[in-house]
Amino acid sequence: MAVSCFVGVLLAGTSAVVAGPAANVLGGPGDRPAAALDGMKAQQLSPSRRPLTESETASLRRVFPDLAPGSVPIAHGRTELDGDVWSMTTWRNEANELCIGTDVPGEGHSRRCAPADDLLGDRPLLLGRGARERGSGWHAVWLEGMAGPTVKALEIVTAECKRLPIKTDADGVFFHLVSGADAVAGRWPIRVIAYDAGGAVISSVRLPVTTPDPDSPFAQEQPSCP
Repeated sequence: MAVSCFVGVLLAGTSAVVAGPAANVLGGPGDRPAAALDGMKAQQLSPSRRPLTESETASLRRVFPDLAPGSVPIAHGRTELDGDVWSMTTWRNEANELCIGTDVPGEGHSRRCAPADDLLGDRPLLLGRGARERGSGWHAVWLEGMAGPTVKALEIVTAECKRLPIKTDADGVFFHLVSGADAVAGRWPIRVIAYDAGGAVISSVRLPVTTPDPDSPFAQEQPSCP
């Protein structure tokens, strides 16, 4: 089962992958990484941004038949985990709206479409988070979205209070995937911070933490990181 929880602006999905605004990522059975996933890492592929192939575009059109004729969908943040490739996709529909969605392997593809200027509105950041269970624990946790032109750097704060950069591509799109084992071990994202060109914070979004594994380093309460 995969669920996505979106902050600020909802990426309203058309498939069962994406849950509504009340959804959260709590309740993975025991919130423990399955033993088979121990040591498994998510690896960003090169190129991480590329046009979809003809066959991939045809597959997307079968899911979203309003794909505009001549539109060249773009995959962003292509990342491999457990032999599957995850990514964000952007494309134009027949109404000439910009569409953005997440391809969750074996689950489906979410979508939000709007005039390009309306996707972000007056917000600096379009941000979502999702998680997928497998077996007795979390298989993957991810952050996804788009940064506006005022955002010059993005950073994650993890549950163990480490700060990690989020890579955005030329279109401002980002997709950051963490294995469930790594997330429960301490790399669960608890905050996303956006900076402007001068290094000032222009957005700081707190994310809910999963119901903790009693053996994890952040066992009872979400840490208050400096």
